[in-house]
Order: sequence, then structure tokens, then C-alpha cells
Amino acid sequence: MCPKNMLFLWALCVCLPPRLASEPQPCPTSARNFSSVLDSLECYNDYSSHIRCSWRESAEMHSQGPLSLFHLDEEENSESQCLPYRAHVPLPGGLLAVHCQYNTTVFRIFVKDLFFFKTPHSARLSKTIPLAQLGQYCSLSQRPVEGGGTELHWQSSYPPSSPLYPTLNYQLNYRQRGQDWMVQRVKGKDFQFKPGTLVPGCWYEARVRSRGGKGPWSEWSPLMEWKTGEGSIWGLFYLQCVIDSPSASPL
Repeated sequence: MCPKNMLFLWALCVCLPPRLASEPQPCPTSARNFSSVLDSLECYNDYSSHIRCSWRESAEMHSQGPLSLFHLDEEENSESQCLPYRAHVPLPGGLLAVHCQYNTTVFRIFVKDLFFFKTPHSARLSKTIPLAQLGQYCSLSQRPVEGGGTELHWQSSYPPSSPLYPTLNYQLNYRQRGQDWMVQRVKGKDFQFKPGTLVPGCWYEARVRSRGGKGPWSEWSPLMEWKTGEGSIWGLFYLQCVIDSPSASPL
């Protein structure tokens, strides 16, 4: 998904003179990229409540994606938008004068204020990709294991040459019909139920999904059903307990 704002590395420092002044004074700007926008940028402060900035940009580009000026507080690691305080002024040559105000009461000698521009992306250059539909598994299958037990196996749609292949992990859900889902996190492409784990002679359902790294999960695979082999039933299956006063009672 294309991000909402693309951060351009256009920055400047607003410098406060070492003495107060009765009239606002323009602050010099500096940047590695001497674009026309930065060249036109000027900022003033009243040493009391705000800093006002103005710049010139293309009216055509402004209509498609206006620039926004932000103040960066390096100590708090936070940013605040410089908000418009007057209407834009059309200029000759298809330019537009833009004005904004950043409210602050922090004015200290030799402290620099850092501003930077953000510009929104163009909708014509963006595309939404449902990542959860990518990289799905296939061919979920089941087979009995020698000595008892059952093994589930599946394939990934990513080839071993894919950079995502080593990061893939899987989530397996399985249950006996009518029961709640049991969840297993699996790194490989198979999972084995040891003998005695599943109830003999019963129908089971399973599904699997995958993801690469810490990305979103894919859609679940189609449900697969199988019936366990007949055998003697031993042990306790799906034991549940509830709290009844100070004692626990099995259901």
C-alpha cells in the first residue's frame, strides 16, 4: 500500500538571534537541495507565541498535492504541522504564495528550530494490494504414520528461491467435528499428531494459513476432512473444567 504521505528530505533551520528584537526578523534558511521552494521559504517569529513561515510553489502542483510544512521537536521526537493562517495568494508565473503559523512559546538563545516539508502521494501513482491474498499454500493433505498417528502436509506457493521462503511460518487449525478449533504454530510444512492425540474413529477438520516474516496472514486454505482409524479409546479427550466455589468440577 502506498503511504499517505511521502516525506521529502527538505529541511531548514530557523535560528533565533542571541538578543530579542522589537520587530520580527527573517531567519536564514539552509538546505542541501536548493529547490525553488526552499529558496523562497522565509520564517519569522514574534519571540512570544508563534513562528510564521511562507513560501512559493506551483499553483498547478498545489492543486494536485499541496505541500505541508512541519516543525520537528528533536528532544520530544515529535512533529507538529505549521497551520495556514491566511488565504493563499496567486502570483505571476503560475505560482502561489502559501503562509502558515506554528504556535510555540519556547524561544531560547542559540536553539535552532527544524522545519521540513511533506507532500501527499498522487492517487494515480498508488495501488492497494491485499497482501493477505498473496503467498498462499496449496495441497493440504493427510496421511497415516507408521506406528499410529497422523501427519498433515502442505505446500507453499513461494519457490525456495524467493527471499520470503526462509521467513515463512504457518498457523494450523484442527478440530473434531463440532468442537472448538485447536491452534498450532508451525515453522515447516508438516505437522504430526502423535498416537493417542486424536480420538479413533472420528471425523476431523483442518485448515492452514501462512505469512512471511511479520506480515499479514494469508487466507485460510480450503477445509480438509479425514477420519481417524478405528482403535481402542484410552485416556481423556477434551477435558474441560469450571470453577465452582473453591473446587473445580470436570464436565
